[in-house]
Formats: sequence, structure tokens, C-alpha cells
Amino acid sequence: MKPSQDINQLEDILKSLKSERETKRVQLTRQMDELRVAMNQANESIRAADIMNVALEVSNDIPKELLEGVFAPTSPKHSISSLSFLRSHFPFLSPLAMSSNVKGFMQDVNKMKTCESCGAQIHRNAPTCPMCKTRSRSKNPKRCRKKDE
Repeated sequence: MKPSQDINQLEDILKSLKSERETKRVQLTRQMDELRVAMNQANESIRAADIMNVALEVSNDIPKELLEGVFAPTSPKHSISSLSFLRSHFPFLSPLAMSSNVKGFMQDVNKMKTCESCGAQIHRNAPTCPMCKTRSRSKNPKRCRKKDE
């Protein structure tokens, strides 16, 4: 085979792949439009039926205490002292190493700050909020240098 034939074959393959990609894109776009229409129709029928304002009925078979326990928000109950059972499973870890893992996890949570305008949680080093695009204020702004004349 000559090099020009190889190039022609590669170009043909490239064209066919591009056309396949374009047809898939058109097909996915059509499906997205159909799903969007179906979602809007479902939302309208929910609003028309006023389902959002219907109170849930509680049957007498299930005690209210159990239902309240299921839907109540849970808080983390693990502390360093409650993780002492890990020492028996991992004797090679020192208590300091185990507590540093817990502290490391807690420090990851603190890497977020709250946007002043929209209240979204953003990374502490983010220059702008990804939600509302406002610039975050620095706690220590740069000071202007005075020109010596």
C-alpha cells in the first residue's frame, strides 16, 4: 500500500466516526427534549392534582415513635473514645495515629466557607462563588504600596 492510500483510509475512518458522533448527538438531543417535555407535563399534572399539599396519612399499625425516628435528622455519634474497639482489631496502630485520622477528616470539612451573597458552601481558596459568580472578600486584603517621591 502506498502512503496516500493509508491517508485516504484514515480520512474515511475519521469521516465515518464524525458522522456517527453527530448522529448520536442529534439522537441524544432529541431524547433530552422528549424527557424535558415529559418532565414538564408531569410537573403540571402534579400541580393540577395539588399533590404537593396533601398531608401524608399515618396508619395506626405503625407507632408514631418509629416514624419520627426514621425521618429525624441524624447526627454523627462517633467520637474518639467510641472508636476504642479498633485497637483490638488494629494493634499496630497507636492511639495517636487513630486520633490523627479523625482530626484529618474534621480538617477536610473546615476547608469550606460560606458565600456572603448567596450562602452557598464554597472552597476556602475559591476567588469567586460558582453559584452566583460574586468575588469573595479576603480577610487580609492586599495593601497598596505608597510611591516614594
